[in-house]
Amino acid sequence: MGRGSIDGNNRIPEAALMARSYLPNKVSEIVALWTKDLNKVNQKVVESLADPEEYPDMFEEWQIALEVEGKAAETRYPQRMLMGHHRVTGLHERLIEGIYCAEVTKYG
Repeated sequence: MGRGSIDGNNRIPEAALMARSYLPNKVSEIVALWTKDLNKVNQKVVESLADPEEYPDMFEEWQIALEVEGKAAETRYPQRMLMGHHRVTGLHERLIEGIYCAEVTKYG
C-alpha cells in the first residue's frame, strides 16, 4: 500500500476497510494516518477509532486474521500462475478454516 495513493486521494477510510480484510498487519498504520487526517476535522470521531494493536479485545478473531495473512503470504502463487484463480481461493479458504478450527480447539 503506497501511502501517497491512500491519503493523497482522501481514501483513508476505504484503505482501513481493505486493510482489515486483506492486510491486517497494515491496519495500525492506516489507523494512524486516518487519526492524523481526522484531527484536522473532528476530535470526537478520532476518539471513536480503535487500533487493534492497542485494543485487540475489540477485534474479534484478530490474531486469527494475522495468522491467516502470514500463512497466505507463504503460499501465494507468482502472478503468472494465477490463471487458475479458483484454486488459489480454495487453498486460502482451507487455510482460513484450518487456522480457525485450530484456534477454536485451543481456546475451547
